[in-house]
Amino acid sequence: MRTIQLGQSKLRVSRLIYGSEPFNLKKGPDGDRNQGDKTPEQAAEILKEALELGVNVWDTSDDYGTHPHLREALNIVKRSDVFIADKSNALTEKDGWAALEFSNKSLGTDYVDIMFLHNVLNEGVDRKDSAGKPYRAGNLKERMGALGAW
Repeated sequence: MRTIQLGQSKLRVSRLIYGSEPFNLKKGPDGDRNQGDKTPEQAAEILKEALELGVNVWDTSDDYGTHPHLREALNIVKRSDVFIADKSNALTEKDGWAALEFSNKSLGTDYVDIMFLHNVLNEGVDRKDSAGKPYRAGNLKERMGALGAW
């Protein structure tokens, strides 16, 4: 699998990302299953195989209910071999850092590599002025270990 340099960082990431949302059972509007039904142990084996094939970026979100799946996978691979992208619905800086700390704890890791703002365009939510605020560099020195790359 070809890798690319992630921006100005020293990180080399795969061109493909493994999204974890399909691991968790969800039902569509008519009650039919539209996602997977994988246990954390099953998902861990799938993610391990993806890593062996060169896909070193794993995407997750607490909204997906897949943190336990990635946590299990991180028990069987080297953390330094995987790039984790997570998401938060935080609207404030305080909530952003709390979400990051929650992610680290629920994933069983000291850091996630990148944290995205999820669902920025939710109806009724104006994030125009706050979109960058949860992870603004102002407080980053104190929390540098919480994010693997900036």
